[in-house]
Amino acid sequence: MRRVTVGVAGVLTLSASLGAYALGPMPDESGFSGFVGFGLGNTTLKSNIVAGTAMGDIGNDRIHDLGSAKSESKTSGFFNGEVQYTWADSKTQVFAGNSLENWLRYDFSSELGVRRQYDGIGELSVSYLFSGVPTKVWKDPYKTDGKRKDTDRTSRGARVGWSNIMGSNFQVRLSTRKVEVDNEQSGESGLGLTPAQQRMLSREGDIRSAEVLYRHSLGNGHFFIPSVQYTRYDLDGKAMAADEYIVQLSHAWGNKQWQTVTNLVYGQNKHDKANPIAEFGGKTQEDDIYGASFSVFYSEPFGWKNWRAMGSLAAFRASSNIDFYDTNITSVSAGLLYHF
Repeated sequence: MRRVTVGVAGVLTLSASLGAYALGPMPDESGFSGFVGFGLGNTTLKSNIVAGTAMGDIGNDRIHDLGSAKSESKTSGFFNGEVQYTWADSKTQVFAGNSLENWLRYDFSSELGVRRQYDGIGELSVSYLFSGVPTKVWKDPYKTDGKRKDTDRTSRGARVGWSNIMGSNFQVRLSTRKVEVDNEQSGESGLGLTPAQQRMLSREGDIRSAEVLYRHSLGNGHFFIPSVQYTRYDLDGKAMAADEYIVQLSHAWGNKQWQTVTNLVYGQNKHDKANPIAEFGGKTQEDDIYGASFSVFYSEPFGWKNWRAMGSLAAFRASSNIDFYDTNITSVSAGLLYHF
């Protein structure tokens, strides 16, 4: 799963809140609001591409063949949040950080933007996207004749959204991002590839996505949120460029004291061109994507007003027809959220 494979930073900083699925009406009073979350998490990663995050390494810097990766584990602290300022009279809000909605749904990009509610139309938003915590990837993930070195993978772009479309529970989000790898050296070490073949492995380029979701109330505090997302990875390396389709089913439940959120994910992607590495047998990469997560929250632990304790479990797998690209991620985390 590409957004998981390259988004391990998000798994290391997992946290969420039930209210994420319903941005709902803006505050009735003008002023600042938002949240901060922090805690501790353990992540087990099996990936030949990801090396870790700016918060620490997690990948294996040495491989001896181009088969499946070995699993590595890391325990790390996490911190995340968002701050907002609302002009209540005009129903306008500026925001910066990572929203609860995005965090809950495993979209870990940071945003700086503005949203505004219009009666009878819905809420429109536009934001600038950037990598708050860069993901570390291997400069040449295919190097088998020595120690691999890591480099930063960052992205920047824009997102537009339309929520509660014409008074309905539908939401649409369109995003575009430019991905950069500081020192892209894929295929340069000992594989005997020509410069043209090396370029086919480049991970830089543009990513564009479109997502539609619907929020349905089941009553008694239960909500069902299905979503469909299409992503085009228009990368410079044609063997890395791909079309991806993701379906996510989410369930949220809550009362005054307890809240839970469950996500189930399935998807597929297919790459544009055959991989030029001879060991991969001329295959064009295809991945089946599976994932699940469960989060639970407890309001006002120890009587602390505006606080929530949280715990989360998550597991994701991308099963590829090329073993080298198989990816598994599991995460366990616990922490606290403070709303202001």
